Amino acid sequence: MDSTIPNHIAIIPDGNRRWAKAKGFASIEGHREGAERFREVSEAAFKEGISYFTFWAVSDANIVNRSVPELTYLFELLRKELVRELETGRLIKDDVRFHVVGWWEELARERNFVDTQKLRAVITELETRTAACTKRHLTILFGYGGRREMHEAVNRMATDQSLAAGTEEEFRRALATWFLPDVDLVIRTGEPQDRQYHESEGFLMYLTADAVKQFPAVMWPDFTPERLREELKRYADFERRRGA
Repeated sequence: MDSTIPNHIAIIPDGNRRWAKAKGFASIEGHREGAERFREVSEAAFKEGISYFTFWAVSDANIVNRSVPELTYLFELLRKELVRELETGRLIKDDVRFHVVGWWEELARERNFVDTQKLRAVITELETRTAACTKRHLTILFGYGGRREMHEAVNRMATDQSLAAGTEEEFRRALATWFLPDVDLVIRTGEPQDRQYHESEGFLMYLTADAVKQFPAVMWPDFTPERLREELKRYADFERRRGA
């Protein structure tokens, strides 16, 4: 594969609510517009030759701390997006394997704000229908937290005899994201141009150890396929030393 094209990109789509506020809209309008960008940018990424596209839609902290109306909207927004994918059959036609990773069900039950069965049914159906797809991989992180993933992996290694040797390969198998390769490029949107610091939020801590991280000064609803291509050009121009 061309080394100037990342095999796996992961997106932290920050800025939906700030985008909506700046335009005088309700915050849910930012999420709605963000969902449109997700569809467009993921399709564009696969057309550019990227094999793995991972998208952090909702964190575990979001489910714990956000308002019930906003969370209810986000859960229903995801359900509708996945129903659309089932109806169009786009993922199967494009040979895209689909996954959702996260602890959204448990966290939603703890706050008791939504019936998780409807969303679970749609996720399971789409994961099942795309199980034979191998060319591309679309993963949504929903109710995901990197610290929790690492903690649960350590616990799994302590209790699962098949992981008793404690090798790096076994640790990787213990991760919730075990099926994903290392991330080559992380794109976090929504960062001001003059900001000199960035929050990692515990994002895919193991898989992003050697990733290039780019912070475009654009909020997610304004992150177009054209902007994705600009970021891919920046990635291609970056000289990776890997400790040399």
